[in-house]
Amino acid sequence: MINLAQVPSFLRPDNYLATKREIDCINVQEYNSLTSCKIYNECADSCLPVIANLSNSNAVYNDKSSHLHYTPKGATVVATLINQNGFTTTISNSNYGDFYSMNTLKTRYWGLVLDWFKIATLEGFGKYSLNIVITNVAGTTIYDETTCYRLIPFSCESANGTVRITTNKNGYIENGIDYRDLSIGDWISQIRLYGSFKLDEHTTKVDNLILANRDLHQIQTQVIDNFNLTLTKLSSSTSNNFIKDELLSNKMYVDDYNTNNVIDYKNKYVSLLSVEKPIQHEINGTLSYTIKLTEYNQSTLKRNF
Repeated sequence: MINLAQVPSFLRPDNYLATKREIDCINVQEYNSLTSCKIYNECADSCLPVIANLSNSNAVYNDKSSHLHYTPKGATVVATLINQNGFTTTISNSNYGDFYSMNTLKTRYWGLVLDWFKIATLEGFGKYSLNIVITNVAGTTIYDETTCYRLIPFSCESANGTVRITTNKNGYIENGIDYRDLSIGDWISQIRLYGSFKLDEHTTKVDNLILANRDLHQIQTQVIDNFNLTLTKLSSSTSNNFIKDELLSNKMYVDDYNTNNVIDYKNKYVSLLSVEKPIQHEINGTLSYTIKLTEYNQSTLKRNF
């Protein structure tokens, strides 16, 4: 048996246990519901990426951004382009792209297609805002929206992590834009977003006949490519317009600019299959989507009859 002697206890003076802690006071602003930071475009940078290549006017290296609006009778539209260096201009001609004044495309329609190659050549690169204000015949503003763009020079590095979607639109959208009978034909729009476009799987359709000897005799076999269009960093306004307008287009072409993509997709003609459940990122107020697409031309088909 081992006996351990107990260590005698003793009292310590009061100042041994005394502590002091300093806390800095911070003024907290009162929450004002009228200026809520739920207006995420005031709190986070939700600028859309756009690219231009001053040494090559090829469309692969240069983006365009389309805006089309239906207006009440007698309304006026004012479009103002502003950059971070203080440049401001009211767009009233085609110096910065294709300008369609009121009633040019068709009655009560106004349109603008910004050409970022022209803008970069004339005004340089940087952050741009396009403000569009529609005023009715009584002088009341009925539409006022600003779209932010970040114009950067093209390189593999600057384009990496983005996809570009080009759409041709005709027909009409209930509770949306009527694209029928425009003077220029189909309305072509383009948008570059953060994300990727990758091959997902091959769908095979096999139609065989079982012969009397139980052999399988091929009648026809088809292989269809399916894709995942993954989009990230979408603001609510951008995602709403893309899902409820761009994806409803007659024709859709996708260019992928991810340097790590195994297959290089440029001008890939695709059609919509489904839109998966969005992921909402509450910290920065953005959304992510996975959109299922399939190849438009499904002609890889083997027949024997």
